[in-house]
Amino acid sequence: MTLGTRELAARKAALRRMAAVQLPGLARAPEYDPLPVMLPSGLAARLGRALCRRAALLGGVIDDLYSVRSLVAAGTVSAATLSAADGWLRQMVGDAGLVAPRLALYAADLAIDAAGGAVVLRDHVDIVPGLGHAIALRRFTGAAMPELVRSVTLVGRGPVIERWREDLAHWAGGGLVALLEGEAENAADDGADAALLARAIGAPRLRPADLDCFGEAPEFRTLTGSRPVRLLIRRMAASAIDPLEQGGNPAAGIAGVLGALRRQQLAMLNAPGSGVINEPAIAASIEVAIGAAHEAQFGEPMMLCAGAGADLPIVPLAPESESAAMGEAACVLRLFALHCGSSGWVALPGGLGLVQGPDGMTQMKDVWVVDRGEDAEMPRLPVRGAVSLARAATSVLPSRAADDLFWLGRAVERLEAAGRLCALAQSGLAEASALPHEQFQRELILRCLAHQQLISPDLAGRNVAARQLREAIRGGAVFAPLIEAARRLVAATSDRFSPTMLATIEGALERVLAARAAGLAELVPAIFGFAATCAGVIGEDAARDGALLFATLGQRLERLFGMAGSFAILLDEEGGRLAAGASLAIELIDAGMTCEQRYGGIPEPDTALRLLLADPAYPRSLLFQAIALAEGFERLGAAAEAAEARAIGVALKAAAGSASPRTALAAVEARAADLSSALTGRLFAPPASCQHRDGAAPA
Repeated sequence: MTLGTRELAARKAALRRMAAVQLPGLARAPEYDPLPVMLPSGLAARLGRALCRRAALLGGVIDDLYSVRSLVAAGTVSAATLSAADGWLRQMVGDAGLVAPRLALYAADLAIDAAGGAVVLRDHVDIVPGLGHAIALRRFTGAAMPELVRSVTLVGRGPVIERWREDLAHWAGGGLVALLEGEAENAADDGADAALLARAIGAPRLRPADLDCFGEAPEFRTLTGSRPVRLLIRRMAASAIDPLEQGGNPAAGIAGVLGALRRQQLAMLNAPGSGVINEPAIAASIEVAIGAAHEAQFGEPMMLCAGAGADLPIVPLAPESESAAMGEAACVLRLFALHCGSSGWVALPGGLGLVQGPDGMTQMKDVWVVDRGEDAEMPRLPVRGAVSLARAATSVLPSRAADDLFWLGRAVERLEAAGRLCALAQSGLAEASALPHEQFQRELILRCLAHQQLISPDLAGRNVAARQLREAIRGGAVFAPLIEAARRLVAATSDRFSPTMLATIEGALERVLAARAAGLAELVPAIFGFAATCAGVIGEDAARDGALLFATLGQRLERLFGMAGSFAILLDEEGGRLAAGASLAIELIDAGMTCEQRYGGIPEPDTALRLLLADPAYPRSLLFQAIALAEGFERLGAAAEAAEARAIGVALKAAAGSASPRTALAAVEARAADLSSALTGRLFAPPASCQHRDGAAPA
């Protein structure tokens, strides 16, 4: 098959779009190359066998350094050099062993010459990058290059991945398996790799803030309490993973996690401190030691050696690693080995090809192992027992994620409410009229804007000219913090939306960001479009009992709180001018068409109050929000909050028939604020079992 340059560029663009859809929320999509690297099955089997042997030898070295220390006693590794190495963790020294091997994930960057010889350019024994890409890229490449897939017979990697998942569950004792990411990991490639790996094995992605450790296994804070985590695939640096024993920022690690590892309450891949053998002062000595051990054990020289190609021309490939390409070689191969329990080390068929593109960026290629009928030794793994990952546990929503979704709903609603108020102000101030009822309406608008902190309170306390007010709300300055809050929360909750729906939300948000400098005439419609998009996605993209229920609760609570505050100002009965404020309230919530269809125009004040406050079927009435909140709380099992929402609904019905709604609405606003505080404290704060495990809470 021959592809021209133009067609190949089109396939690459399609692959990039596919990755962007599957991995939304990233600053930059991964750089994928659609042309795979082809490895004959015979060569792949030899490389895989050598890779597994090297992994086993390096794992033995790591175990030795942290337990019996025979290499130190023999003088192979200097004790002083070892203790001074950056990757050394004294806290992990011990003979008792761990639940899982200290080295259970391994990758090597290899340069392959035309004769099939290989040079190890880098060992990955600490955090192993690229495994998620390696697993997922087969599907992406197959979709972009269907003709190529049909032309060859590939060795599948599914059995290896499935067996590895079974062993993860075995090490976890059937408990929760999760990926542990650092709080500051913002690189696009790291996030994409973690997302793809988590998706492949059905594990949640956690951060230190999601976990607490009280002498046993770390506990994952969820809305229904705490669940013990039994295995963590480490994606964060080991240098400050446990602030209790290592010092550093307490919020950046998990206090007590090293103790849980030593007491075999937790398994971690790879164990903290395994990266010590990558230290330059130690690596050379270890290379000699494992070479001698390999020859003694297998009776032949080690195929995969580091440093053997030092005389070859090597150029830097990726800034984040020290991988390199040899001379005219097309790419560096990153091959992976997985420890599969009693089966020992197993090489993943294929891997990643790393190529330096013309723009200097590292591109990733899938590595295909092509079955050409060779007599090759490929992995045949027995099936372990019926142990599987705890899928029920992985579906539990983290308290942090629920909190972010709740505040996303509030931020979007708050942004829309600000847009509606400013639009009302602009329409009401189009002409500087001196008519008494229009002056009164202007005062009400000023008070609403000040109440929502969109203008200075000083402007609401005096007779402000229309021109001054237009200047105060002109442009996007008053919206900047609201837009930033929405942008941040969309990014924080990106993994809770489907890829296509997240792309829709982000597109609407981009239009808001682009309109900031154009003035309210373009910004306000963009805000309305963004709010409508979020409401539609939240309503359609998830089950009503799913994670996005929290975003709905945030929207409803903010609408109840914000509209009650504005209505308390607008529905001012003093001086017999309730009708003027009611007409503003109707315009504020865009109920003009409803009023025209129902009442033939602007209704009388008492009819308007029933529509605005107590119509259970009108989506923008306050009673509708209270009923929706009560139903949402009941689905969560939050009985106290549901009862309070229904009590607020009763108060709203009474206010609609009252001659003085302002006082009742101010009380509803205060009760909505208290309801938000109660919800946040009960559902989103760490449960009591997380806060105090031993004894009573401190005074």
